Amino acid sequence: MSTIDERESFFESMYANHPEKFNPDWVIYSKQEWVATNLRCDVIYKSKKDGTLHLVEIKRHEADYPNIAQVMEYYAKLKMKNINVHKVYILAKGFSKELKLAMEYCNITPMKINFEKIKEISSFTDDETEGIYSNPLTAIKNVVGDLPQVPIGIESFDFMFEQYKDTLMSTPQSHYFEIWEFKVPNPGGQYYLLSIKHDGNLYHFNNKFDYMAGTKKNLSDSTRNFAWDFFKQHCLDKPYKNVIIRSYNPTRGGRKLEDTKLKIDEFLRGNVNPELQ
Repeated sequence: MSTIDERESFFESMYANHPEKFNPDWVIYSKQEWVATNLRCDVIYKSKKDGTLHLVEIKRHEADYPNIAQVMEYYAKLKMKNINVHKVYILAKGFSKELKLAMEYCNITPMKINFEKIKEISSFTDDETEGIYSNPLTAIKNVVGDLPQVPIGIESFDFMFEQYKDTLMSTPQSHYFEIWEFKVPNPGGQYYLLSIKHDGNLYHFNNKFDYMAGTKKNLSDSTRNFAWDFFKQHCLDKPYKNVIIRSYNPTRGGRKLEDTKLKIDEFLRGNVNPELQ
């Protein structure tokens, strides 16, 4: 479990970047809104229900009387900019009884920092940054697409292919982005099938690839070039540092599934055509 960062900017980022975790009705309207030269408020939320604006000033310590004057100044300056705030809040570790009385008179709502929720978000954020689940996913939410038809007439192939699909479905997802490859031992020339696990979903691709690594191959020739193209379309805004390649060879002696864990830069350097990066 992540420890709590005591910097005010940390609390600001938690509440500003994950509003739905603290109030499911709120979405971000503005962060670090400039209200005057060298003066800006922390965060303004917008209600999904009625569109009203909610100004929240975040303090890492116990709230104090100067904070009241501060938020009222923000309220007035925002009003002058035609930003009509419906309600004003101070978020802090705690509030004295006397301060609450003053806040009530000024129509300012006290909010206590939710440390348990922050720990939960921080832990998730750490996982996502690494791209590795603390607790691997054991269920698949959705299956998208189909694998291509495989050749008939290969001895015991139906059994081998069913074994692979069972392994694919039952193996917990340890990484946010997993590349699954299946080697088809076709007498006319072997090729590879591709599936991707991402965010609890399983994606199949109706393609047959001649190669796995593709540093000098075209997009459609290599499973890993194709997987990187998927990553660019769906995950490029994610901070994942790690990926895993899970290659299944049904004719390999002993363990059929081989895992290769790589940093993103290692994956690109060793597996993806530079022209496609």
